[in-house]
Amino acid sequence: MNPVDRSKISALIDGELPREQAEAVQEEIAANAAFRSEYEELAALDSAWKAEAQAAMFRPSVSFPKGAVESRWPFALVLTTLLALRVVLKVLGLFASVGVAAVFLGVVLACSLQYLISASDRAGKRLALEHANPR
Repeated sequence: MNPVDRSKISALIDGELPREQAEAVQEEIAANAAFRSEYEELAALDSAWKAEAQAAMFRPSVSFPKGAVESRWPFALVLTTLLALRVVLKVLGLFASVGVAAVFLGVVLACSLQYLISASDRAGKRLALEHANPR
């Protein structure tokens, strides 16, 4: 049997050795008191380092501020309208549907703008009220 190199102890602790070499190092650790004490010391240091690394691991807590005006519904409405417009253009033909599509798009855009303006007004009033009555 070949003599076991002391650097193999660290490789054993880290799980880097193939099964045959790991068994040989474990046999040497069991037979040799100096190897055993070095193994125990390195294993204790390894677990201490891993515990410190786990405790020091940075886990950010991210939260996004909520906007004064929720604008996802109007954008979803506009995108859905554009998709519907494209389907209408394909089904009815380009020339026959231009007028219908323009009216349809205009109505949807007008509704979206009306929603944004009213939501903005409500948010402005709420902010003004909070500013006038601080807690």
